[in-house]
Amino acid sequence: GLRPEWLLSNAVDALSETSMLALRLSAPFVAYGIVVNVAIGLANRFAPHISIYHATTGAVMLGGFLLLYLLAADWLAASTLCYQSWLMRGGF
Repeated sequence: GLRPEWLLSNAVDALSETSMLALRLSAPFVAYGIVVNVAIGLANRFAPHISIYHATTGAVMLGGFLLLYLLAADWLAASTLCYQSWLMRGGF
């Protein structure tokens, strides 16, 4: 039969590993978002009559896509390595 404690232990381990992987993969975008929003907020303080947030939306999105382009290969490698190690341990 199926042992519930084994199933729960494996489910919690898989959930913690996937959460850490998600944090590792999203960390550059979180840092980019914080830095860009602080910079745009400061720029908005210097020029309050210009809508800086609307004027820089395209540049911010372009920067995010550039970051995605630069990190895509590393993302795939990290995901593949985590999946491979999970399979080597026996999967679920």
